Amino acid sequence: MKIIMQFCVAALLLLCTYHDTRAQSTPAQALTNITIHHADGTVVTGATLVWRNGTIEAAGLNVTIPFDARVRDGGDSLHVYPGFIDGYGTWGSVDAPTNQPRPDRPGEPGYQRAGIQPDRATSQNFKTDKREFAEIQQLGFTVAALGIKGFFLSGQVDVYHLTGAETPDNLMADRIAQKVQFVSSPGAYPNTLMAMMTSLRQLFHNASALQKHQKLYAETPDRYSPAPRDAVLEALYPVSDNRIPFFFSADNREDIQRVLKLKDEIGFNLVLVSGKEAYTMADELKRKNVPVLVSIELPEKPSHMKKETDKKEKEDNGNNQESGETDEISAEEANFRERQESAYYDLVNNARRLMEAGVKTGFSSSGMKASDFGKHVQTLLENGYEEAALVRLMTINTAAILGIERNTGSLQRGKLADFSVRTAPLSDKNSKVLYGISAGKFTEFSQEGRRR
Repeated sequence: MKIIMQFCVAALLLLCTYHDTRAQSTPAQALTNITIHHADGTVVTGATLVWRNGTIEAAGLNVTIPFDARVRDGGDSLHVYPGFIDGYGTWGSVDAPTNQPRPDRPGEPGYQRAGIQPDRATSQNFKTDKREFAEIQQLGFTVAALGIKGFFLSGQVDVYHLTGAETPDNLMADRIAQKVQFVSSPGAYPNTLMAMMTSLRQLFHNASALQKHQKLYAETPDRYSPAPRDAVLEALYPVSDNRIPFFFSADNREDIQRVLKLKDEIGFNLVLVSGKEAYTMADELKRKNVPVLVSIELPEKPSHMKKETDKKEKEDNGNNQESGETDEISAEEANFRERQESAYYDLVNNARRLMEAGVKTGFSSSGMKASDFGKHVQTLLENGYEEAALVRLMTINTAAILGIERNTGSLQRGKLADFSVRTAPLSDKNSKVLYGISAGKFTEFSQEGRRR
């Protein structure tokens, strides 16, 4: 008996040693002599970042580098940021249908033709061409909440790690929201604002009735007829039960007011997406505890402002030759220009006003072209935004709204290794992403921005 016990103890020790060896079998990776820009605005120079198995082990000063780590020396010139998070985008989505035939009964077109498709899954609606994922990744994004291009109720929203063409295989969280917008499917009901609001109310009523019927039949099948199945209505159950929110796109003040009215009437949880005029409703958004995944897509400067900017740039470059032109304008034109400038700066300052008002504010690409991201960021910086505020907006703030802040959004021990390595600070207009690390997966980009 004693011999058997000794054998069991030895086997147990051997098994534990085996598991410990396996746990350390994946080599660590480390970046040294880097500048870390934390999500809270703290900047640490001469820092080290270590990660293993997709998880951060250490970030900061006086870090002990594991013996098995593959080390890359930043040479005191590289800047590391938490991976940016897109709170809502349609990267990689199939396009919305165009030139659809007119339905035989436009007032009763059926769910799909009406653009009412909350049962659509993001994973089933990716394009074959995956280049958009690499484009957004090389801007410093490592995580994105992705939806589907469409009309009124376009489908479910899932969260993915951005890993180039492999992004569809790297689901982080599924069905976190349903996407809604006041965009009708051409030639079919509901095709007006009032019709879409009425339709949403009716959909919720029908979903509630069906859910109740299904529950009653499940509990007492001898007293009720079998409940019918309806994939569209059943896809709304998590929203009607307040388990997930509506991601509702709206930009102008009037549409935002309509969305808030629907929220009060129906009782769903809401995240406002894009919200270009959300600053006009900041106090009410805060009072109702409605987060905003704000768009930073900005219009071009009014022509007279652009002309003044070009003139100043020439002067700064030493080319201040007089053109002989005068810019005499009437009082009416001066008033018009003043209104244009005011409207432009209102849009530029939208995100800042929301944050200053205490509204939970994150970032959404919301249809913005990847190639325009850097331009819009520079415009915000030139108009008084602090780099730290923009980093916070696109990292931990967005993570909190998506409900993934425990796993990502900041460079802390135990969180996923989601970060980017840049040639210069974000505020430098020449800054480029050299490396993108998403859940520990390392992607290198050339200086020209091409994926290696």
